[in-house]
Amino acid sequence: MCRLPPRRFAWFVLLAIAPPLPAWAAENPVSPDFSRDVRPILEGHCFKCHGPEKQQGGLRLDHRSGISRAGDSGNRPVMAGRPAESELIRRVDSTDPAERMPLDAPPLGREQIATLRAWVERGANWPDSGAAPVLERREMIVTDDDRRHWSYQPLRSVDPPATRVLSGRSFKRKVCAPILRQTRGCSSGASIST
Repeated sequence: MCRLPPRRFAWFVLLAIAPPLPAWAAENPVSPDFSRDVRPILEGHCFKCHGPEKQQGGLRLDHRSGISRAGDSGNRPVMAGRPAESELIRRVDSTDPAERMPLDAPPLGREQIATLRAWVERGANWPDSGAAPVLERREMIVTDDDRRHWSYQPLRSVDPPATRVLSGRSFKRKVCAPILRQTRGCSSGASIST
């Protein structure tokens, strides 16, 4: 029987198990870190329409409780462990411009979509961030700039500008005559006496 020195035996064992390690690591990559990987994607591409200021489509993605509530579509944005059933993944990965999120913006990159998909697939871990926010729906917040717009100003009484009243004859001469001159070619037979 052949005896290997301890060092060579250690190398032999290491080489024997090393080839399967990369394959195992590729199949089981580390779950994306929410704060480092996922939150920046959501903040940069989703919070403008689905955050604390607006909840378009009845969807709020800036807090843990919002990702599991169904939006106006009736679908839950994140189904932990099931990316194929998650509305968030379906929308960011859609090729239809009317369905793809974010709307009216460049689509997410493949790496960003893969990060979101891996996050959902591995349970959509969201670290506890304290008290849950009030989940009231607000479509629009009126700012001070908005309040200066004319449509937000209170109604006030305005006196109409003073005009000279035209008598019947001067009205026909000043208003109707130019119109009739332009339409003389008509067969209405209209005439005006001035």
